[in-house]
Amino acid sequence: MVMQQSQAHEKIALAAYKALGIEVIGFDMIYHDGRPIIVDVNTFPGMYQELLEERGLKGGDLFFKMIMNKMGI
Repeated sequence: MVMQQSQAHEKIALAAYKALGIEVIGFDMIYHDGRPIIVDVNTFPGMYQELLEERGLKGGDLFFKMIMNKMGI
């Protein structure tokens, strides 16, 4: 069930991302009638240290890579 929910969230988020055309974006979602729906769009997603650590990521490294990528370096 968790995988299905995750895939549903991903499908909705990717469709909205493509429709909006914003390079860096985050979506807040809730369940409505048993389905995830987007309730808020953020032009810059929240970078929560606990979530990054859980995934084995470092926030500073991610920001650095995003900036360098945007600069074409």
